[in-house]
Amino acid sequence: MLTISVSIPGESVKEYNIFIGESFDDKQILSLLSAKKTMLIADNKAFEYHKGLLPSILQHSATYIVCDAEKSKNLHEIEKITTWAIENGFDRDAQVVSFGGGAVGDLAGFFASIYMRGVPFIQIPTTLLAQVDASVGGKTAVNACKAKNLIGSFCQPKAVVVHTKVLHSLPERELRSGMAEAMKMGVIASEELFVLTQKSLANGFTQMPDIVAQSVRLKMKIVRDDERDVGKRMWLNLGHTTAHAIESVTNYTSYLHGEAVAFGCIVSANVGHELGVCSNDTVKRVEDAFRHIIANLTFDHLVADDITTAMKYDKKRKGDEIRFIVPLQIGKVQVVDDIDLNIVRKTIEKLIAKYSNV
Repeated sequence: MLTISVSIPGESVKEYNIFIGESFDDKQILSLLSAKKTMLIADNKAFEYHKGLLPSILQHSATYIVCDAEKSKNLHEIEKITTWAIENGFDRDAQVVSFGGGAVGDLAGFFASIYMRGVPFIQIPTTLLAQVDASVGGKTAVNACKAKNLIGSFCQPKAVVVHTKVLHSLPERELRSGMAEAMKMGVIASEELFVLTQKSLANGFTQMPDIVAQSVRLKMKIVRDDERDVGKRMWLNLGHTTAHAIESVTNYTSYLHGEAVAFGCIVSANVGHELGVCSNDTVKRVEDAFRHIIANLTFDHLVADDITTAMKYDKKRKGDEIRFIVPLQIGKVQVVDDIDLNIVRKTIEKLIAKYSNV
């Protein structure tokens, strides 16, 4: 088992561990649960397939099942969980365990951050996307008003427990989606990780524990320096301005999050080229990598104007200005303030046509 110790400075230092391993005795996880009462908030599919990982926890908790997690990421679901928690007698000495993918982690983490003004929570991510990205860093949120993750909080978990063995049960599409986030991290900060993700895809998803560990280390290094997303943490939004807009206009039904991110990263590289900061070689490397994530998808039903309109609801905007993250080279990115949406729209139109004819 690998343990990554996290220490985030601030008015009060936040310290916790991220445990990564093929398998765990769930009594190890139980030992992390200091509260007498535990709320297990679980994705229905993850719970169905993997509840056998949690026998001891199930004996000491009440379980709330979330169905269709991305569509359930809203304030209505938060109210339902709150009602359930009150009816089951959970007070401010309780704690939350999240079990599932990134959407359930976002939902459960946000609930934990506001219930009784905040209770501790532990993340047990069961998808590759959640393991490499969503479960670490302390961002929690729900969707609202045509925008993804618009209402949320910064709330670091008490611990993150990553079972890489559960990845063997995931469909290939889910694995590809998760790989997009690891690949994105490579574009941001590591040539080594970028190359490793491509080799893994080509060889049937090899070296997954190493990919998870490298992704987590790189992300937490950035988060440690900028927990509140006012500086370099914005780099992690590479591809996400486009991705969140696509997810919003398709009502979270057409693409997995990582698929939208993959297309968004391709858009970002091409926008960077239009701005004169991203070379032809870098654009080609980004496209060659991410096209394997979206190879079996079609984008011809998307409308570029709808996507750029949805970007105006993006929480990363500054007033009326839309921020965009573009790669300069593999391992280095730049924040562009007040991006010209006409450039973005034309780029998206071009890429919709290109990747609808693959």
